[in-house]
Amino acid sequence: MKNRIKILISIILILLAQYGAIIENGYWGLGGNALVPILCWLLFWIFPELIRELKKELK
Repeated sequence: MKNRIKILISIILILLAQYGAIIENGYWGLGGNALVPILCWLLFWIFPELIRELKKELK
């Protein structure tokens, strides 16, 4: 269930970023919105794992 929520939030953020880019630029160009999938991956999967590992190390 957790992963489904993460994936759903990621998809919503990607679509919002693309929509914002279309409004800003007027076309489906690549810009900062291309990094949103990578940032979602880092935010929802990599950073939480790193924080868990750091907590284990600090105990």
